[in-house]
Amino acid sequence: MYTPESFEIFGQTITVKYSNCIRKLGAVGLYEHDSKVITVATHDIDDKPHDEDFMSATLYHEIIHVLLSYTGQYELNMNEQMVELMGQCLYQVLKTMK
Repeated sequence: MYTPESFEIFGQTITVKYSNCIRKLGAVGLYEHDSKVITVATHDIDDKPHDEDFMSATLYHEIIHVLLSYTGQYELNMNEQMVELMGQCLYQVLKTMK
């Protein structure tokens, strides 16, 4: 599985971490703007590992949050339904790109 460790946007480096700790908070992904960190859950609440597709889709969801945050689209960033839809679209585009 490809697990990126970081990427850049507007000259800022966003770090990507993978952890089983955030799932205990009820989250599968988390973007922390101040620390510039995305965390993706590796396991579910029952400590079963997430599959590659789930973790990739979660990462893309969080990347949408990053994009909206850095472009000043704060109202859209709060719309989880839209963020999830865009993350799923991005996941499918990148997964099927030839």
